[in-house]
Amino acid sequence: MIQGSKKTATGFLHILKETNVAYSLGNDNFHGIRKGSLIQLEGDPSFITVSDNQRKNFCFKFERIEDDKLLIKQDIEARLSVGDFISINVPRFEALGLSGLIEKGKGYNVGDVLQVSDGHPTLDVVNNKANNTSFEVGSVDDTGAILKLRIKSKGEYYQPPEEECWLEGGEGEGAKISLDFEECSEKKKIEKQVVKIERTPSFTIITIDKKFVDFVKNSTLEFGKWEVKLSANHFQEDGVYGYSLITNFTPNLNFALLPENALNAVSIYNRTMMQLDSQIHDLKQQIDWLKSKI
Repeated sequence: MIQGSKKTATGFLHILKETNVAYSLGNDNFHGIRKGSLIQLEGDPSFITVSDNQRKNFCFKFERIEDDKLLIKQDIEARLSVGDFISINVPRFEALGLSGLIEKGKGYNVGDVLQVSDGHPTLDVVNNKANNTSFEVGSVDDTGAILKLRIKSKGEYYQPPEEECWLEGGEGEGAKISLDFEECSEKKKIEKQVVKIERTPSFTIITIDKKFVDFVKNSTLEFGKWEVKLSANHFQEDGVYGYSLITNFTPNLNFALLPENALNAVSIYNRTMMQLDSQIHDLKQQIDWLKSKI
């Protein structure tokens, strides 16, 4: 007789009550789950058929409401779990081009390098200097008023300056320009770990392990998950559950073969017995019918 015994779970998944869609924890690849497999969750004696399984990437817009709290204006359900890592897209901006010279200033020399004084630039980790937009003075008049500027560096900003910017540096003073900025095409991502999740039907608040760039108030976050769809709803409470998996079956009648890590071997045995009972009963009826015709 097969005895039930406590085994180690194949893996873990996150699922909500009265739903049939579960998600992996972290980068767990569901350890070989595939369509047609049988899965058993901790605390549930029955096995459920896996109807679909696929890798998905998710992206959500957020508002930063505290240093370490991100607000998503929708319920993201079981897609994210405490302990997961997310990639936060950090928007950055660079100068598109000089729109105009508003104030020419005075006292400047050809070759002077001038920097935009406003905005919140990123930091160059090599020289530990701010990545301000800079210009080189191309020509001046007799008073040192700027006649021509050449852009030297587009700069990089978490929060760009206003369209009208004062310039600093060089031998002169009083130069003011109008300057257009655009978001950098190359995305910068920072990875953070989720330490708390609060959900309502209308929003999700995610608490991350550490705060990030102070000037980023709105952006997007991304993460990848394995998603598995089950043939029946889950009726236990919301949470993370260990699971046992059956992926091997007999070649002829497709009976489940008992895995070494079964959470409850009795349920597999009983399922197989019920299948055998049904098929033997059908065969007996057919034999009885054939006998009646002899």
